[in-house]
Order: sequence, then C-alpha cells, then structure tokens
Amino acid sequence: QSFAMHLPRLPRDRYQGHAFVHWSMTMENRAAGWLTPGFHEIFRTHLAHVTSERQLICPVYCLMPDHLHLLWLGLAPRCDQTLAIRQLRRGLNDELKPLRFQKQPYDHVLREAERLFFFRPGCVCINWLQ
Repeated sequence: QSFAMHLPRLPRDRYQGHAFVHWSMTMENRAAGWLTPGFHEIFRTHLAHVTSERQLICPVYCLMPDHLHLLWLGLAPRCDQTLAIRQLRRGLNDELKPLRFQKQPYDHVLREAERLFFFRPGCVCINWLQ
C-alpha cells in the first residue's frame, strides 16, 4: 500500500544539534528475508560512516525481521539528523535492491524527561547482537 502523504515532522531545528531521536524504518510491504548476518555487517559499515560523517552516535539499534530501530544522539551544533537518516536510507536501499525501506522513516524526538530516564547514572544497555 502506498501513501501520498508524508508523516508530520517537527520543525527542522528539533533534529539538529544535540537532539536525541528514535528512528524507525520499515521495509516496504513489510518485506522479510533481508536480515542476514551479511546484511548486518553491511548495515554496521553504513552506520559507522554516516555517524562519523554527520557527527552523531548510535548507542543502541535493533534490527527486526521487517523493520529497524535506531537511537541517535547529535554530538555537535552542526549535526543534522534529517540529512543523516536520508544518507543511511539511500545507502541501505542500494544494498537491499530490489527490496527497500518505506518512503519515510518514523521518528520520535526525545523530550528532556525521556532523555533523563534513559540516560541516567547506572543505566545499563545490553548489546543483544553479540
């Protein structure tokens, strides 16, 4: 199913600088079968390039059978996560052909209270992929 409308976005400055954003990207038509160890390696390579180039970090991500989640934190005032997510999606879509992600990712910009909840002293993150 194709949708002509775009998901609503906050003003662009909310995705810039030291923003904390949860991104979700879903496969077009909820396609499955793309998540392989080989693709995971490709994904990590693209993620490393984008995050270093765009001055952000990804402390946690989760790859699911038909979608993925990323939590990105901007590291510099000139960081623009809208450009970074576009760059990552384009690179991954090239690798996934003929499959592809849906036209627009979903996002949630974390508010201050959410930042404090997830990034408090003693909070432990587990890497389930190792």
